[in-house]
Amino acid sequence: MRRGTYVQSIAALIVIGAWVLDFRVVDFMLRNGLPTGADSVLLGTILTAWNGAATGVIVSFFFGRSSDSDRKTEILANATPAAAAPTAAATPPTSQTQTP
Repeated sequence: MRRGTYVQSIAALIVIGAWVLDFRVVDFMLRNGLPTGADSVLLGTILTAWNGAATGVIVSFFFGRSSDSDRKTEILANATPAAAAPTAAATPPTSQTQTP
């Protein structure tokens, strides 16, 4: 599967959106004061989950398993098949006679 400009644009939009969300939240907290207690824990959890999901999934898609799978498919498509080895069913049985 080729990754066209549409997929790259969506990935860039998600990553930039995660950064903008972070900057907006930090700006809001600096203007209105830092949250205390459970609010700060909840906010930290939400931001961590969003950033981990947004950037982690995208980076692994472009540089991780999906990229490795595409490379393997390309190598296999360009490979020359090896000569087929004879199988046991294709070779005639040898006759072994027992001497009395």
